[in-house]
Amino acid sequence: MTTIETTPAAASVGAKTDATTANATSLSGALRAGGRAYVSVTLKARSLREVAELQAAWVQHRAETSTAHVKEFADLAHTKTMDVIAPFAALLKQDKPA
Repeated sequence: MTTIETTPAAASVGAKTDATTANATSLSGALRAGGRAYVSVTLKARSLREVAELQAAWVQHRAETSTAHVKEFADLAHTKTMDVIAPFAALLKQDKPA
């Protein structure tokens, strides 16, 4: 019988995977609920103008959300890139060769 030893690093990865799955599930549920609410309100609209206003509001909301997500991603990518570059930058700033 083979036994698998769980290291702290492996446990950490497993915990992160579980947290990511939980977040994706809750986000999916929230998007689904928001979509249903939007469809319900659209079907209850009294005029074509009201439907057009709802469509415009939805498009504006999606554009703002997408913009926020892109900004968060860019900020995170910049931070992680600087973390990777920092050790190399320190080597280049030294007076004597490595």
